[in-house]
Amino acid sequence: MGRHLRTFTPVGANAGIPYELSPDGQIYAIVIDGSIAIRDVESGMLLRTIPAEGTFRYTDVSFSPDGQTLASGDDNATLHLWDVESGTLLRTMPTRDTSESATLQHTRVYFSPSGGMLDSHFNVVENGRSYHTIRVWDADTGTLLHTTV
Repeated sequence: MGRHLRTFTPVGANAGIPYELSPDGQIYAIVIDGSIAIRDVESGMLLRTIPAEGTFRYTDVSFSPDGQTLASGDDNATLHLWDVESGTLLRTMPTRDTSESATLQHTRVYFSPSGGMLDSHFNVVENGRSYHTIRVWDADTGTLLHTTV
């Protein structure tokens, strides 16, 4: 049976949701007030912060299966891949192909079990119509492989 290590009480407008535990269980990433915090599980120590950029805020996070890359989605429908150890931005994948008047909100970002693909889920409101879109990307090249509306 697992043992309880620590309870964190996040603060901020979104109460610290969403978050994800790394595959090795040593660290976790959490979105707080649109920025990403990476923390040590056992000590709770803040290891790194990836601040929100400009007016855009991060909305979700996902670790690659090897734990070396962190994917994030933002409220401008852009995906970002980060090196977990250094916090360096590895790749940006803009997903906006709708009109500028459309409202997009990432709801989830996932890596495939192999880590080779990344999929992004987001809600779109455009011209009074609301729909959900899933896009599948090659995580290594940033190439869009498939879109489902």
